[in-house]
Amino acid sequence: MFKIQTTLIILLFLFVNSIHAKSNPIIVISIDGLRYDAIKIARATNLLKLMETGNNFTKSSTIDLSITLPSHTSMLTGLDYTQHGITWNEYIPANGVVKFPTFLELAKNNGSKTAMFFTKDKLKHLLRPNSLDYYEETKNTGNDVAQAFKNYLKTNDLPDVTFIHLPDPDREGHKFGWLSPFYIKAVKDADKAVDIIIRLAREKNKNVISIISADHGGTFFEHSLPIETNRHTPMIVNGYNIKENQNIETPVKIYDIAATVLKLLSIELPENFTGKPLPLSLIVEEELAKSPKINNKTMLDKPVLTH
Repeated sequence: MFKIQTTLIILLFLFVNSIHAKSNPIIVISIDGLRYDAIKIARATNLLKLMETGNNFTKSSTIDLSITLPSHTSMLTGLDYTQHGITWNEYIPANGVVKFPTFLELAKNNGSKTAMFFTKDKLKHLLRPNSLDYYEETKNTGNDVAQAFKNYLKTNDLPDVTFIHLPDPDREGHKFGWLSPFYIKAVKDADKAVDIIIRLAREKNKNVISIISADHGGTFFEHSLPIETNRHTPMIVNGYNIKENQNIETPVKIYDIAATVLKLLSIELPENFTGKPLPLSLIVEEELAKSPKINNKTMLDKPVLTH
């Protein structure tokens, strides 16, 4: 009888934790090459609204090696590039995958369903075995990524943890220069893709939490020099129990995203993590209970866009 009771308690514990994980799905969106000031310069309506209705970290920065693959590796592993060892910036199959687990893998190992949508083959270095339930490499536009996500959700529930890569600003920055008219249009295109993705996610689960950031900024035609416009990147957190109108000046880094995802999932951080959970400004459960509409945030004004 004791064994039966113990087994039932364990099963109940696992069930409750499973429900908790599924009730607050997390989407991490990385907008490649989006420097912080470009959001206002481009009048990126949806990103500005997400800043206004969530936590906006005004002093967020990428790693010193501010190029795409090392930066995204830090974002997903919680490690600086000196730790994870990925210092190249192209797809080299012979180099294999990153040697350290990503937040996607750690989440999946703890029972979460995970997915990844991306456009650059170099990000295949982040596809560790048994870390994803689904992944898709799409064409090189944010709209293609958003449509792939939309198609996935037609036959699937929203994953517990999703990573999405949008390429537009980086692509046009390298071609025409950061803050050029083409770059500004690319920021607007990425902004539209963010709108689609978050709306689709909220249609599946209104309690979704979104983290929007970037791997690096850019100046003229590059982003590797150690200057502010290359290093200063957005960090926006929006969604269930995230307080509105919070401009947080605490300095944070790109590798703090991995630690934040794990904390939100109640997963213990690996001892080797450089990243720390973001100091989020949250609505306490008591406030939510008193006013259940306080954070029902399907707040972007337009309907889901179609292209």
